[in-house]
Amino acid sequence: MKKYFLGLAILASFLPATLLAYQNQGFESWSEQGGISFSCKTQCLIDLGMKGTNNLFQISGVEWNGTIIVGNISNGQLIPFASAPVKNGGAKLFVESYGGQDLPEQVPLVMIIEGNMTATNGSIDSMRANGVDKMKAGWNTFWSKEGQTFYGINLRYGVKRGGTSIVVIWYWVFFLGLILMYFRSKLNMKNALYLAVSIFLIIAIRNQIDYTSTTVSNIKSYTLAEEGKKSYGNLGDFYEFVTQSREVMGIEKEENQSCKAYYSCAQERPFCSHMWLVFMKPCEKTDDPTQSDYQIYYKKAPTQVLGTKILEFNNSFVYKTK
Repeated sequence: MKKYFLGLAILASFLPATLLAYQNQGFESWSEQGGISFSCKTQCLIDLGMKGTNNLFQISGVEWNGTIIVGNISNGQLIPFASAPVKNGGAKLFVESYGGQDLPEQVPLVMIIEGNMTATNGSIDSMRANGVDKMKAGWNTFWSKEGQTFYGINLRYGVKRGGTSIVVIWYWVFFLGLILMYFRSKLNMKNALYLAVSIFLIIAIRNQIDYTSTTVSNIKSYTLAEEGKKSYGNLGDFYEFVTQSREVMGIEKEENQSCKAYYSCAQERPFCSHMWLVFMKPCEKTDDPTQSDYQIYYKKAPTQVLGTKILEFNNSFVYKTK
């Protein structure tokens, strides 16, 4: 996460739920006269208020490229529901579900804008998605490059198996194809098999393209990148920070197999939670920094300085308390 995120999240947690005008943070400029006009250089936040059952969000009048995220902020942490790339002109974002459940109706929503973007006489709209919108979302989901699942640490390969995914539509294509064959007196095992194999090959080719693209991207941005500039998927420099932290703490060379660490991150999940659950083992977690052997701050300045700083890496820190 970018270094400005925590400040935006804390400010947003105090915003009222429903407002006549859009409350916002982080913009170089913002105007709502004659449409929405703004300038965002890095990461900016818009309070959308309560949107009820609306699950389709649209931003228009945008120049340059970036990403929009729709979610909720709870206890200073972003709970993202969906994200979409923004290209010149704007973007539509369909929020299908969160955690396998329908989007909550009574929850204040925020929109995060990431990237260097400007808008002139644009608009931000929300509506209830219809059947056509869902089919378009499924089509885009099918062909879009897979990335990090929210709160996930592993890349997700392949298409989604439910919701509005185009895979569901393929099931209907197969079913309707069988009905058409039946009425045209061409329904037999061989034609049904041809139809099934054709659908399977399309999905398999799409998966292989995605797998290859993701692998090549990770090789370029992580494996072949020089030290200090490695980036893995949507996790950015997280893996490199973890590796360097283990080295300075003596865990990597098994010099330090008994320690306690205090963790603090701009976003708890997946970063801090995965550090103490997986990556920093056998070092145990403690919630009291004064009782720790080490303090680890990822994309966040130390709340209080205790001990000696032994690592500073891209706005992340490790301190040795004792």
